[in-house]
Amino acid sequence: MKKYILLTSIWILFWLAPIKGQEPTEQSLVSAFLKASGLKAGLGVHLGCGDGKFTAALARGKNFLVHGLTIDQTSLEKARQYLQEQKLDGQASVDRLQDNSLPYVDNLVNLMIVD
Repeated sequence: MKKYILLTSIWILFWLAPIKGQEPTEQSLVSAFLKASGLKAGLGVHLGCGDGKFTAALARGKNFLVHGLTIDQTSLEKARQYLQEQKLDGQASVDRLQDNSLPYVDNLVNLMIVD
């Protein structure tokens, strides 16, 4: 429970940072989440992956296999194109969320980020 609270606190801090003129990067957000969670590797899921930039940042560490999920077809296409441009095929993938249920068995996902 403490890790969930800590991750929420980190997210709030990064959300407020632009107010003070310090725009966080995707990579700095990923670093903060990983440091707070204590996780080093595994399956990471980015629910609401948008344009794929945060998904790509998580995959760049090479320790996580990353699966982005979106409900929007336009976001899906943008995210897939961005991951291909970044040469992260195989390290990260993006799919459309079907039936509003996550496509994983219990205890498979190590890190889930909801955007």
